[in-house]
Amino acid sequence: MKTINMKSLFCITALALAGISSQAQSFDPRPQFGDDLPTVQYTVQKYAHLQNLTIQLNEFEQPEYTVDSTHRADGVDDVTMCYQDFWYLFNERLYNVCTHYIVVNGKYEYMEEQFPDIPQDQLETSVKRMGFQQKIGDMYFSDAYDYYYKIYTKREGATWEYHATDVSKLPENIRAIVQKGIAAGRSKASTGNKDTLRATNTADFELRPAHYLFMEAEEFSDGLAVVAADKYGEVMIKSFGKNNKFGYINKSGVFQILPIYESAQPFKDGFAIVQSEYRSNPHFINKAGKNQFNQYFREARNFSEGFAVVGGVDKLYGCIDTTGKLITQFRYDKIGDFKNGYARVYRDGKWGFINGKGVEVVLPQFSAVRDFHEGYAFVEKQADGGTYYQYIDSTYKIAFELRAEAVSPDDAHYLGRNEYYDFHNGVIKIIYYPRGHFVGREIRYIDTKGKSLNTAVGRLAYLGEDALFVEKGYRGPYSGLKNIKDRWQVEPQFEEIGNFSEGLAKVKLNDNWGYINRNGDVVINKDILKPKGSILNTYPITSAENFSEGLALIESRSGFGYINHDGAWVIEPSFYKATSFKNGFARVKIPGRTEWYYIDKIGRIIRPERR
Repeated sequence: MKTINMKSLFCITALALAGISSQAQSFDPRPQFGDDLPTVQYTVQKYAHLQNLTIQLNEFEQPEYTVDSTHRADGVDDVTMCYQDFWYLFNERLYNVCTHYIVVNGKYEYMEEQFPDIPQDQLETSVKRMGFQQKIGDMYFSDAYDYYYKIYTKREGATWEYHATDVSKLPENIRAIVQKGIAAGRSKASTGNKDTLRATNTADFELRPAHYLFMEAEEFSDGLAVVAADKYGEVMIKSFGKNNKFGYINKSGVFQILPIYESAQPFKDGFAIVQSEYRSNPHFINKAGKNQFNQYFREARNFSEGFAVVGGVDKLYGCIDTTGKLITQFRYDKIGDFKNGYARVYRDGKWGFINGKGVEVVLPQFSAVRDFHEGYAFVEKQADGGTYYQYIDSTYKIAFELRAEAVSPDDAHYLGRNEYYDFHNGVIKIIYYPRGHFVGREIRYIDTKGKSLNTAVGRLAYLGEDALFVEKGYRGPYSGLKNIKDRWQVEPQFEEIGNFSEGLAKVKLNDNWGYINRNGDVVINKDILKPKGSILNTYPITSAENFSEGLALIESRSGFGYINHDGAWVIEPSFYKATSFKNGFARVKIPGRTEWYYIDKIGRIIRPERR
């Protein structure tokens, strides 16, 4: 029998709904409020069947889902689906959970779940993180007051109920407050935004009141972020992509371009690439959602420095400018993105460079090239039966030549996958193999005149800020920092050292992470200096990222959060997935949910738009 990590249970659900049969492609896995009893029973039984089919086909050691239906004398029917060893992310443990779909007078009215051994306040924290922050008594309403959770404790344990808001069924003393909240939510959704989006997009998109989940989310770029939106559903129950469409939100969380596309890429230089249907030809849209150039391309890449690579006939490529005009005809087999004023081009088996006017400033003649960096580009040329590794400058002349052993034929992936051969702060890093591939390997740092500055050893050497280099010590497993004069600036003492960012670098020691300054002083989390087994002042940091926009993403016992340069929590660790800040926002996932949210630098969640 096969075993499975229960954290992967969500993947099982997705597989069951998307890959088991053609029926799963069109099956909505959750009852809808107002469904009649037979529909609820069928939907729940079908959902459980698909789950169990996945478990059986994959021979997982996972208990199967069970479904039961009970009729009460008071006109209430309880359709119950139970599952054992279910992983609830908000508490990171396994539960035996039964979900009750309560049908009142023949119509599905609400969902109920109990959680043994979980305190009620933990459920309250969870629903707040899901966006239900409008608390009235024991009810937690969404911002639009159209749905709410009711939380209380009964004999079976802490319990929540999930309802669609029906004001007539609420206690009389809160009806006016809720009615006012509903009216405010509708007003916000309809003023200015809906009419504009109707005009600039399509009437086919569903605009009825709903919540949207961001099942996929990208960083903000050019003021907008591309997201894949899905309808808001019950906890842990979604259509897993069946309803996903891509659109763009602004920094208020409002859709500036509705999610109507089968695929979409981030905005660059004011334009984005989208596809309206699966396998349809891509086109560029502007921030109003219009086809900017009124044409479609065989292939297209994002704009870079005012130019975009597009594919034409005969599988050849050209470049367009921001007016849609071709600056070079469809004549190349490959074209790189523009970087530092130039783009790499490939035709007839050789590489060269073009400028922003489409002129071949360096004719295709090289077997390999890299982009220009700080006025220099690496080139490889085959001539006279030999291979030459050279750097050309911005006058397109040879600046200097490397020794033949600078690039091993077996190590050619360095040319395409890292920055070793690009200039940074006037220095490049070259790996030499004077006695053959990976035998007596040397790492050398070379200036713009081809002069070797120092020789280093170790596998962890790379460029950092201000040409500082992380090196292994000659003895022992520890790393330190060297400058370009081959002198230790920070003696080897850390297990791992990251790149410097905003004046600090992450370091690992004794299975704990902290941050050092350029002098090697530990300025954040000095507990890392304590030997293993010592009493610590704070919980260990299990992972850390570089500082970005004044904050660093770190993981501790409670999840992911963000600290400032003083090491103080700015956003408490409460997320189970998170990214670093960029352009003022970070993307996070909240325990108990699988969709993405955006937060600002004080931890406020940018809500999915309510309509």
